[in-house]
Amino acid sequence: KATVSVLNWFRRGPEEAAPWAPSGPRGSRAAMLPRRRGWPLQRVCAALSLLVLLLWWSAAQSFIGEDGQGAPLQKPVQRQPRQEEQQQQQQQQQQQQQQQQQQGEAQAPVPFQDAFALQDRNSFAPLWKRVAEEGEKFHPARCAAIRYGVASARASGFIYRRLCSAKPDGWLMCGRDAFDQVDPAPGVPKGCQCMEAEGIQALPKHIVGFDALECLSEIEDRSIQVQVDLMFGQEVVHPSKLRRAAVEKYGAAGRPSQPEGRCRVRLDGQEKVLDRIAHAPPSPTHPRLLCMVYTMAKKADAQAAILSTWGAECDGVWMMSTENDPATMQVKVHHEGAEEYHNMWQKSRSMWAFAHAWNERAAAEDRFEWFVIGGDDLYILPDNLRAYLGSQEIRAASEDGKKGMFLGRRFRTDGGTLFNSGGAGYVLNRAALAAAVERFDSVKCYAHQRTSTEDVVIAECLADAGITPYNTRDASNAERFNCFAPEYTYSFRLAEQPKDYWFLRYTVGDLLDFPDAVSNETVSFHYMSPGAIRAAHQTLHPCRDHLRSGAEQWRLCAREGEMCKCDAAVRFGAWTCFDDTDACYGFREKDAPFDGECLTYAFGGDPAPGVVKACYCNGTGSGARWDEGSA
Repeated sequence: KATVSVLNWFRRGPEEAAPWAPSGPRGSRAAMLPRRRGWPLQRVCAALSLLVLLLWWSAAQSFIGEDGQGAPLQKPVQRQPRQEEQQQQQQQQQQQQQQQQQQGEAQAPVPFQDAFALQDRNSFAPLWKRVAEEGEKFHPARCAAIRYGVASARASGFIYRRLCSAKPDGWLMCGRDAFDQVDPAPGVPKGCQCMEAEGIQALPKHIVGFDALECLSEIEDRSIQVQVDLMFGQEVVHPSKLRRAAVEKYGAAGRPSQPEGRCRVRLDGQEKVLDRIAHAPPSPTHPRLLCMVYTMAKKADAQAAILSTWGAECDGVWMMSTENDPATMQVKVHHEGAEEYHNMWQKSRSMWAFAHAWNERAAAEDRFEWFVIGGDDLYILPDNLRAYLGSQEIRAASEDGKKGMFLGRRFRTDGGTLFNSGGAGYVLNRAALAAAVERFDSVKCYAHQRTSTEDVVIAECLADAGITPYNTRDASNAERFNCFAPEYTYSFRLAEQPKDYWFLRYTVGDLLDFPDAVSNETVSFHYMSPGAIRAAHQTLHPCRDHLRSGAEQWRLCAREGEMCKCDAAVRFGAWTCFDDTDACYGFREKDAPFDGECLTYAFGGDPAPGVVKACYCNGTGSGARWDEGSA
């Protein structure tokens, strides 16, 4: 409208009547009105119109060609989103890289520092893992490259160092000394980060300047000593001190005293199997034994069960775990690969290597002669094991320790490999351990293989040194090392098992049922829960000492509720458990003579609630019912 007004103004002039002025026939009232002059309002409209035209013309100039020749106006181009621009840039970079590869590998790679800086600006920054703060030590065992610096809002900068094609320098200090005295971000706290070989495979070879697969192979070829160094770099408590700590925490020699009549042990198949075992007394002449348990930090209950029972009876004990915590007696095991069941060989390999290195560095009086390894579901009788290791038979077979010995529960694979069951625990002497560790970096010992069959692998490794599993059965052909729990051993029947059952296929020697299968010199049981470990230890130690001592002299006097007359001491309680109750194995006693009802009130309390009880008279007194047999 403003433009039309301007055009009319130019066409008619200022003296013309405004378009809105009244008009009519000459002589009419409207015609007699004075005419308005259009100057003031039309000037305003004209000024506004000119201003609009100037603004429009100025904006249009930005879309006219840069040649200055008055090119026609073009439609403005919409700006692309930032994500699309990045995709286009990446596509252009990929095309340039493909062109460079087509031109040949003779092209010189980008300098190492520039290559990593370029990649970090894109999508590879998350591959870097922080390993140390400035001033801390770290070990680049699995690093293909390391960098030192910081990335923050205040400052950003890194110095890179390549580790492939070169052996690691051992422990490094995170600081300028390890990076050519260059400070990438002065005045700002910095740290060190590592890119492992698996992560560096994402980087193009022509940019990084080396093959990531070759780098990975070089890292894996590095000695087992790298893992040992990592373990020595942490706080490792002397295994004998851990044993003493377990004794102080849980009781002397792992045998907590229990008052008479307070034992609570299930008398089922487990107790019947354990009843066959003769517990060897400790002897100062027995060889020193180091017990190693592979476990994880989350299995605190299993660790406590072992340390409160048989672990405290070893000369030294290590709980080889996923964390290093002297307070809970754990030692972190550094090994290749993940912490999982299918990588047990790498964990066992590191454990054996560390035990050997520690033992060789220890003082003569602190060294161990024998080493046993097993899981946290293993129960061992260390006194029986030491007695066996110190026997004339083993001393002669090992030539007093000069010959390597490999002891355990023997099996043979379908392929013919003779090995000792890892579940039942296996034992090496010092000579065998040295022979195994010497070969740990060789192909014959499966140096970098991930497998759960660590017992088969260590057997093949020792076989390369001429050391094979020794026959550990006793004189009656019964097994000392048992690969099942006592309850399963008690109920196991060969005739009921399928012919292709692995136990039948793998067993070396005669197959026997209980009780002939279990030696009275038994050393170990497998598949033991924390509760079963505690119960077995209680059966073999305090309960047997307190209640089973002289049990054959106690004879039934009366059933619960009957009259009992005895001129000797009388016990009221139960020898056995019924159903699934835990209130078993409890007694109360009365001094001689006793003449009364066999009831709870007569003995001042119920020693085994929920269990049918009876009164027993000491066999030396009258009143016992000999005709019904002993308890």
